[in-house]
Amino acid sequence: MEPKLESEEENAEKKVHVFHLDSILEEVGQFGKYQLRLLLLVGLVSAYAYNITLSFSFVGFVQDERCFVPKCDSKDASDFKASHINFTIPFEDGEPVGCKRYETSQNDEENRLLWQLKEFQGADGVCVGVDDSSCVPECFSRDKKIKCDHGFVFDTSVRKDSIVSKYELVCDDHFWHTITGSVYMAGMLVGSIFGGLLGDKYGRKPTMLMTLFFAVIPGCASAFVNSFAFFLVCRFLTGIGEKGIFMSSYVLLMELIGPNRRTLIGQVVQIFFAAGGIFVSGVAYFIRGWLPLQLVLHGVGAVFLVYYWILPESPRFLMSKGRVKEAYAIVRRLAEVNGKEIPPHMLPDPDSYEHSAVVDEQKHESLVKLFYDKGTAIQFLIICYCWFVNVLVYYGLTFSSTDMTSNAYLGLTLSSLVEVPADLFAVVVLEKIGRRVPFAAFMLIGGMACIGAGFIPEDLSAVAMVLSLTGKLCITASFNVAYLYTAELYPTAIRNASIGAASMCARVGGIISPFIADLSSISSAIPLLVMGSSALLGGVLALNLPETLGIELPETLEESKKLTDNSNHLFVCLKKKDNEYKA
Repeated sequence: MEPKLESEEENAEKKVHVFHLDSILEEVGQFGKYQLRLLLLVGLVSAYAYNITLSFSFVGFVQDERCFVPKCDSKDASDFKASHINFTIPFEDGEPVGCKRYETSQNDEENRLLWQLKEFQGADGVCVGVDDSSCVPECFSRDKKIKCDHGFVFDTSVRKDSIVSKYELVCDDHFWHTITGSVYMAGMLVGSIFGGLLGDKYGRKPTMLMTLFFAVIPGCASAFVNSFAFFLVCRFLTGIGEKGIFMSSYVLLMELIGPNRRTLIGQVVQIFFAAGGIFVSGVAYFIRGWLPLQLVLHGVGAVFLVYYWILPESPRFLMSKGRVKEAYAIVRRLAEVNGKEIPPHMLPDPDSYEHSAVVDEQKHESLVKLFYDKGTAIQFLIICYCWFVNVLVYYGLTFSSTDMTSNAYLGLTLSSLVEVPADLFAVVVLEKIGRRVPFAAFMLIGGMACIGAGFIPEDLSAVAMVLSLTGKLCITASFNVAYLYTAELYPTAIRNASIGAASMCARVGGIISPFIADLSSISSAIPLLVMGSSALLGGVLALNLPETLGIELPETLEESKKLTDNSNHLFVCLKKKDNEYKA
């Protein structure tokens, strides 16, 4: 017996009970006064989250170091470029070696005997080992080099201090400076996982406020701990907070913007990142100590606790949880602020909607179901790799910007400023061309720029800087598209989790990026070549993703699957066969 098919009248009746927020936004304003206020709120907290990440450019600033010379330096005050370094410290390429010093030629007892001989015999060129008078060239053996056994003296011309000088993360312990960056990125990885899961379970707003505590409290506490191990713990927790803050607030914003304005606003909010980078450079220029800088850049986040009273929850999230009346209240408030009215037929009876098939379908969707289908599984893996590449290159170029010019503050400012045209250019291209081709092109061009910079000789540093900034511009645009693109590809019930999972893969790139940067000790070209080739591969893979320009955000996994099935793929393995995926 054949199954009974539903009549057109029954299907039409069911559609009455479906909540289409994009259609409502087209009526009451895709980007009105309400969304403008929300953009400013999300933009400010996003800038704060970025400040936390960039703060390490100066909190963890690598100061030049040399050995502390017991007979010549003072524990209270030592000059990094003191005159005695000409005979106490070895030089290479005109610069003092950081991890070695010359050994003293005699011990104190021998010095006293020699001093007596000098008095009686009038000998010259012997080391007189009597307290302060022993800091003379004769006291040091140029053919004997030893490790820094009495600590270090740091160059304070750029930064008064940093965690590098506080914990002496130099020479044999330089590895721990690299670990510090990776631990923070590991925190962001955990924040991506739990931020996504918590956001889809408890809501975008509660998750943002909860992770705000992780950013503020451990961030400020890390300025006062005397144990490097505790400092690492604080950095890890701060990383969790940073990622949870931005991810949840960004998804909340995107879910309240109409489809025709989503591209524009998705890029505009990224401009706040550039503003955050310039802010960090400015504050760091005036606050040269790492401890007060850490307190200022992290502590300012306490201001955002007021969001508990002024930030709305996402109506899409509320509807996916069956909290229809709460969602209706927010939508009506949105329409009121925008000076519009919602047509009655667009808000069906709440009681009837709570039992509709759409809610039931959303409640049973999970991220794991993406892997039930070959097309959506491969598509998601490509998205994850592209996120991995973008973070690897983006943060690799960002944190190296302080070495891009002789002025660390100018370097980070230029690296931040280049993000503004990247954001604006992305808006125009995404609206005119779409998502897929620009996403791929940005990675391809950025990758070629990085590779090109790797082959530029040292005497053409200006050309290398231009290519590096070009790479940063393109990767910034690509990274911005990644958030928007992922939000448009996946349904409401798993949107936060999908961005969280992709962001988790991205943090793997962030974790290994400090180690790739350390390959510059072999050759300065290696990190650029690794980043560039990775970006090229990402650009090729991105050409297999579906186009999402102008579509409504999918509400179910089935709608997401249709996007994949109906798109043109570069690789044959992704193309849908006629008899595939049919029930």
